[in-house]
Amino acid sequence: LFLDQNTLDTLSWGLVVARVLLPLGFLVALLQSRHFATTALQTLLEKLAARPTFDQWRGMVAGALDDDALRLGYHDPHAGRFREPGGGELDPPAPPGRAWVPVERDGQPVAAMVIDESLTQDPELVRAASTATLIAVENGSLEGELRASRARTAEAGHAERRRIERDLHDGAQQHLAGLSIEIALARELAKEDPEVVARLDVLGHGLENALGE
Repeated sequence: LFLDQNTLDTLSWGLVVARVLLPLGFLVALLQSRHFATTALQTLLEKLAARPTFDQWRGMVAGALDDDALRLGYHDPHAGRFREPGGGELDPPAPPGRAWVPVERDGQPVAAMVIDESLTQDPELVRAASTATLIAVENGSLEGELRASRARTAEAGHAERRRIERDLHDGAQQHLAGLSIEIALARELAKEDPEVVARLDVLGHGLENALGE
């Protein structure tokens, strides 16, 4: 099959136009994606003014990503797990067809999302949802379960400190007090030897400092 020169010229120009328009199409798609992500981030941040509960926030993020099955959990540092609204646990890996998206600050976990795997093709949008969630958690804008979890974590920390205090009082403190008495008795027995008494005095002062700490 032979083509005339006019047809060949037309095809050549068509290829040139396609080569020019193809990268422009990618650029337009990229700009549209970034614009949509920026709009979604702005909308989510505006909704934080209403101080939603964590369950309400999950619904807002699900709406922004158009993913009704989205799961969202905040990190419970005391348990080292992710908690969903209502107290359920959320742990990796994600099930088939879903993707695990961590929300972190300086490498430390803050929250996590399980989203439709197809959304990973739009990383700008996913990043916008993650950023909004990070801001919401760090600024204390979420109420309800998240605040209750922080209260539980703080109480657990207080309970652990009280346990350590009891252990010190019942164990180390009594042991040090007993040693202090033994040193006092040894000082009485060695009162004829000034050098030994001097060494026992040094030990006694060190023991008193340790007991005070």
